[in-house]
Amino acid sequence: MPTIKEQYILDIKNKASDKWGMVLPQITWTDSGNGIYYTALDMTLRDRHDVAQRENFITLVDNCTNNRGVLMRTPDNSYGQEQWDNYLGVFIGAITICNVEIVKKFLKTAFKNKFVLDTDGKVELKDFLLRFPHIWALYGAFSYKPVKYLLWPVLHLVSKLSMRPTLKTGGSGINLQYMFNYAMSKLYSDKYLKNWLIKLTKLDKSLGSNFMEYFSAEHPFSLLETAAETNKLTTVI
Repeated sequence: MPTIKEQYILDIKNKASDKWGMVLPQITWTDSGNGIYYTALDMTLRDRHDVAQRENFITLVDNCTNNRGVLMRTPDNSYGQEQWDNYLGVFIGAITICNVEIVKKFLKTAFKNKFVLDTDGKVELKDFLLRFPHIWALYGAFSYKPVKYLLWPVLHLVSKLSMRPTLKTGGSGINLQYMFNYAMSKLYSDKYLKNWLIKLTKLDKSLGSNFMEYFSAEHPFSLLETAAETNKLTTVI
């Protein structure tokens, strides 16, 4: 019988992946416009809970990159304008496997296009992704060591002021905060994620319970995280 970790890998592949190989937020869905983001979330859980890491992330990102070097929601560009959450996903997946080149590539593309990264053929305000400067600050800090600690005060303030849980924070907000503080932990110090998880607990919340509410109790994310929170990861099922 497989362990919980082994079953997680099987369930991600067989129950929670779309036709492109990216992770779905709901196991009943057939596809999603945020596959890169959820695939990166999968990678954070594998990293934190000592589960074998996926090896196809760069291929998935390449498949979602158009001929101008701009990220798309899906390889067939069927979900409209790309937004910042998948760019955060690229960053997190890349820093998890220590691949700085793909981050540099997207950062250079962003500068080349003055951060107007349209994918739907129409140039609109929503295409101007410098509206989310904290994402590009992460990209810069990882890409260029000389500016890493110059950018730290800004990113630290974002983590402290905008990426902390409150009683009103839930669902996708908790997920985004988790992803950002995971990124900060990989980039600077593991205290960012540790402190964030402690703050979440003080609010009588947990990442596992949020996953159960947002993704469903049957989603592999929920099963793995709740098992970790109850110290059952080595259990054979």
